[in-house]
Amino acid sequence: MTMQYVKATDEQVEQMQGFRDKYEALLTELQELPGSRGLSLAITNLEQSAMWLNKSLTKND
Repeated sequence: MTMQYVKATDEQVEQMQGFRDKYEALLTELQELPGSRGLSLAITNLEQSAMWLNKSLTKND
């Protein structure tokens, strides 16, 4: 495990962007729904999922 910044490779950056586009499309759909606590939690967890996915793509363990 490292607590230091890990620079993503060009391939990883490309993967991240592909997933980021998919997350963005889903977020756009979610934002069209009526607001609620559940929706807010869903969006928060979507953001968290995107962060963990990026971490998993650059994992150097």
